[in-house]
Amino acid sequence: MSKRTFTKKQLRAILWDEEGEAVLNKITGTGRWDTHYRFIFKPEGEDKLYETEYSKGSTEQQDSQGPWEYEDEIECDEVEAYEKTVTDYRPVGTAEPGPCGNKNGEWGCTEKAGHDGPHRHPWRPQTW
Repeated sequence: MSKRTFTKKQLRAILWDEEGEAVLNKITGTGRWDTHYRFIFKPEGEDKLYETEYSKGSTEQQDSQGPWEYEDEIECDEVEAYEKTVTDYRPVGTAEPGPCGNKNGEWGCTEKAGHDGPHRHPWRPQTW
């Protein structure tokens, strides 16, 4: 596995869209005071992808100084994209979901397809 070291300043510049490209910035977990992230990025002018993790305070009340607070240099793994098949489930007898995850009120949605507002799908976990 290929590794590369980046400075905190370099990674924060990519994370904050000042240079390079943030490809994935996904929450992987939470603690009592912090939120943990998986961060995949492409440095400016390069084709390689790298991965690291970081944490930051979950509210403005935490004393966190931001991502990589206690590290000056961060060792990152080179990664590559790959495709995988994901299987999902829906109630028997329902049609394919429309633009908002329903099809004209099916699955208990009280809204029509294509709306912009939040709505309920009783059998799905709420994401808003």
